[in-house]
Amino acid sequence: DTTYPADLETYGSSEGERRFNYITKKYKKLSDVMRHFTLLPDYHGPGTTWYIRKQLTYQSQVVSGPGWVTIGDGIGFTNPLLSPGINAGMASTTLAAQNTVAAIKTKTEEERAAVWKKYDDYCAGAFLYLTFMHPMIGPRVGFLWTIVIGHALPKWSLPRAAFTVDLPNFAEHAIHWLWGSQVDDWVKVAEHTTKKLMPLNLNEPVPQAIVDEVIAFSEKVKEEALAAGKYQGFPFRYEGELRNYGPMLEWDPEKYAGQDRFQSQCHACKTWLPCRGDWLKCTACGVIRPLEDCEIKWNIPPTEFELSKFAVIAPNYMSVGTVLADYVKNRDMMCKCAPPVEDGMMGDGMAKEM
Repeated sequence: DTTYPADLETYGSSEGERRFNYITKKYKKLSDVMRHFTLLPDYHGPGTTWYIRKQLTYQSQVVSGPGWVTIGDGIGFTNPLLSPGINAGMASTTLAAQNTVAAIKTKTEEERAAVWKKYDDYCAGAFLYLTFMHPMIGPRVGFLWTIVIGHALPKWSLPRAAFTVDLPNFAEHAIHWLWGSQVDDWVKVAEHTTKKLMPLNLNEPVPQAIVDEVIAFSEKVKEEALAAGKYQGFPFRYEGELRNYGPMLEWDPEKYAGQDRFQSQCHACKTWLPCRGDWLKCTACGVIRPLEDCEIKWNIPPTEFELSKFAVIAPNYMSVGTVLADYVKNRDMMCKCAPPVEDGMMGDGMAKEM
């Protein structure tokens, strides 16, 4: 819910310092809290007073100029842990292409500059904050359809072995692979949501009527898709069986309040790491972490069906955790299959005639 001023550079010497100072001054309560803290200069070494990990941040409010325009990660990057960079690329690339056509049609430099000013404003403002303008739009709309265009995409899935795609089929494969941005239902909801949110003032709360309408539209499209038999037989749990949703993609407030944990912090260096029972060593500081800190914490234990799928796709059982290792061990102990017949022996142990 924040737009930064044109004179942001006056708030400090680096991107991190500027944004921190601006936000701190903007909100009195935050300013009052920060008075009780002291800034430690160069705490992590020379030049690290306002260091941001890997500097994966938006460095400039100007992302276009005469003969050039930046897109995707060239504009910036938002979240190195869960990596939405591909979405950044799709959103900004599409808008850049549309603006390029519009800019070519302009007759004066002022008209061209006005076209790209809209792109600058979008990337520095709406692109960053549009999905965060209300706390329910993200989990109720955005996350649901991100799942649908991802692992739940019909007929397409994440490859699990080496394979070759020939040139005539590459375009179709690239468009519909893991991130199916051309799924009709996703496009319908995305266009409707954007149409409702884009005209709003970023400095004002989203009207509740628009929030309710966007969620209702998303639910309507979802129900129509389920009635048509789409997205059935979801093969394995994704962030806790759709994280905030039940088996029929219905919104579940209880699951939202107590989600599965798929990331945890290293107690030694505070780095956030993916939860895997076979990754005990912190990739940042090298500390060997206890198993309980590394395993996925299931809000609702995986079902037998889910565990059976995990047993097939997991790189090793402990990557999912003790719950899968124990499941496979118990399954093997309960197996009543006949033992394999050795060469030259019959099922009763008698030697066969050669």
